[in-house]
Amino acid sequence: MSETTGIPGPADPTSDPIDDEAAAQRRWAELVAQIEEDRRAYYENDSPVSSDADYDVRMRELEELEAAHPRW
Repeated sequence: MSETTGIPGPADPTSDPIDDEAAAQRRWAELVAQIEEDRRAYYENDSPVSSDADYDVRMRELEELEAAHPRW
């Protein structure tokens, strides 16, 4: 299980690949929405809603998910 994403990895014998894929896709969509909200608030509204550190954590998690699921 990834400590960053909390999503079971392929080496997890108790994980169901279909459920894992669906969970990863849901998390990806959540992250994309949060990051877009952060960007809009920061660049368009000049009113950040997240700290730089929180934004960076989300970006790293998104990059990890995308690297783990290159078909998306």
